[in-house]
Amino acid sequence: MGKEKGNVAIDRLNFLHQASLLMSTIQYTPSTTPTITQVPHYKGDPPGTVLGPARYFTHTMQYMSRRLVMRLDPTIKRTQCKRCETPLLPALTSHIRMHCNYSLSYKLFHPC
Repeated sequence: MGKEKGNVAIDRLNFLHQASLLMSTIQYTPSTTPTITQVPHYKGDPPGTVLGPARYFTHTMQYMSRRLVMRLDPTIKRTQCKRCETPLLPALTSHIRMHCNYSLSYKLFHPC
């Protein structure tokens, strides 16, 4: 019985990860929107993207893994922003920057 429960949870986490990646790749041409009162200093999502549901799926996946005491794979953790929970996809939702250290080694940064 425990294995069936674990398999269902792993399948659900897999679905949420794939759904968040899919939602972050969707782009559309934005139409003219009515003026909305915006919060000062909030940039929001880039126009033509659907990142809100992607963040929701990522947050739900992390919440479920904590609640079920399951560890996420490190490769999955590296593809998510720790601050805003957006899936990090190069050239779509993040940019790759290399920083040189004094020891001649490079670190990659993915600012969202």
